[in-house]
Parts: sequence; C-alpha cells; structure tokens
Amino acid sequence: MLYLQYELLRTSYDWRLEESLQRLITKTNGNINPNVELLIARTFILENKEWFLKPCLNIFEKSKNETKQLCRAFLISIHDRAKNKENQGYSDSFINDLRESILRNGNIVPVEIEKIKRDINHEESDLSIKPNGSKLKRRDLSSMSTIELSDFIKENLLSQEEVNSLVDYFNKLNGVSEETRRLVSSFYTNIYRYASPKIDTSVLFKNNSELSVYYWVSRYVYDYDGWFRSLVNIAAFTTAYKIDKQQSINYLCEILFQKLNLESSNALSANLINGLTAINYDSEIIKQSWENLFEGIAYRLPFKDAYPWDEALKSIKYE
Repeated sequence: MLYLQYELLRTSYDWRLEESLQRLITKTNGNINPNVELLIARTFILENKEWFLKPCLNIFEKSKNETKQLCRAFLISIHDRAKNKENQGYSDSFINDLRESILRNGNIVPVEIEKIKRDINHEESDLSIKPNGSKLKRRDLSSMSTIELSDFIKENLLSQEEVNSLVDYFNKLNGVSEETRRLVSSFYTNIYRYASPKIDTSVLFKNNSELSVYYWVSRYVYDYDGWFRSLVNIAAFTTAYKIDKQQSINYLCEILFQKLNLESSNALSANLINGLTAINYDSEIIKQSWENLFEGIAYRLPFKDAYPWDEALKSIKYE
C-alpha cells in the first residue's frame, strides 16, 4: 500500500497501476480500511471477473453501515455486472453469496440472480415462441404485478397494440419507486433498441407525472444514435425539464450515475453539455463542467508532452 501511495504521488494517472490496485483489493479483502477500498473498487466500473467481484462483496458488507447510499449503489453495480456478463463462469458459492447479500440488505436490488445462470440452465419461457413458429398465448398484461410485467417486457418484444393496452395500467402507478424504476428500464434492452419498426413507448407516459419525468430522462440517458453516441435525445430531456425542472435534474444525476457504473459511453460528456445548454441551465455551472472534463482527461493521461502553444499561436495569420 505504501509503495502504491508513492507511485500515485509521482504519477498523475497510469493504467499500468490498475491491476496492482485490483490485486491489492483481493488481498486486503476489506481488512485494512473498507471505506478506502470501496472507493478504489468503484473506479473499476467494467471489471466483472469473479476473482475481483468476490472481495468486492466483502468490502460492501464491511462498509455498508457507514456509507449506506454509496454502498447501495456499489451492490447494485456488482449485481448488474454479474448479470450482464456474456461468458458465464461464476461459481455457485459466489452466486449464493451475492443472493444472500441482496436479501440480507433489504432486497435493495430486483433479484435476478437466476439470470446469471440462465445460459447454462435455460428453460423455454411459456411466453415465447414454440419451435413450430406459432405463438403461445400470452397472459393478460394488465393482470401482472409490476415485477412480473418488468420481467416480461425485458424478455419479450411487445407489439404496439400491447403497449397501447397498458396505458391505463401505467396511469394508475403512483410515484417513482424501485419497482417502477425497474419497469421503465425494462424498455431499454436490446430487443427494443433494435426493434423494427420502433415501438412507441411514450404513449404510456403522457400524463406529466413524476414517473413521466423519470421516463423522459431515461430516454435522454439511454437512447443512442446510429454511431452509438450517448445523450443524443436532447428533446427527451427538454420534455422532462418542462414537466418538472428540479426532478429532471435529480433523476439525471441518478440515472447517469448508474450508467457510468455499468458501461463506457461515446460522446457522453459533449452531449451532456449540449443537453444542459438546451434547457438554459446555469451557464457558470456548464462552464465549470467543461473545465472539469478537460482536467479529468488530462489527469488520465500517463504522460503529457509540453507544447509551445504561445509560439504556435503567434505564427497564425489572421485576415
């Protein structure tokens, strides 16, 4: 630990030290200072190997009573990284430990542990398509619980008629909760992203409720363009901002936090500033954000060549 501290003092950022930090976390296993280890572990937002996630669970358990909100987000990121791993290879002991952590801490994450093992023990859904191509009879969507509907939407592409049939169901939902957050996010799986023709889910959120704000901010954060650039749907953000200014900013911070914990993004920072500019947000905050972005980029560079900008600018001829 002392060696790494000296190295970090001498180097602004060096990717070659990352694996050293990861290995350090697996060795200390929350036994030195779990709060510090938690902050270090959170910087590795894409690492989903078991050898790394297992000590992360121990760090969570040892620090959860001191930094509850931060630990809650940390457990969610561990769960989602494990769930979204393409090549399944987790041991039963890790999966059981993850399940127990979630249940023991108030079930703060929608439990989808079985989906981690689904590629190995896949069972055909009774709501899918039969081998002969005929569709099985679907249950009445409006009779499902919120969690059941979320799971169904996530794994089965709804027709536009089915979406339209859920308008009354969504109008009766009260406020934004963990369950309704999960319901909104169920429309952001790849089967909806690549659906052709596109399914219009906005018909479910036209009552200008708090959930509508959450939906439109989610659209802003999770919609992509043809080049997979993030935060391109600025119209969605302005729609949310017109409904409720403060809630839209609050949900933007919340959903962006989740996104940055789970994936890398293309053109996110530039389009975030474009979105804030579109709603005429505080210009000083936008300017400070821009400066912070450049400072963050500079900090991540392991080495920076000095460049004589003053001399270069003098040589430019202005007409």
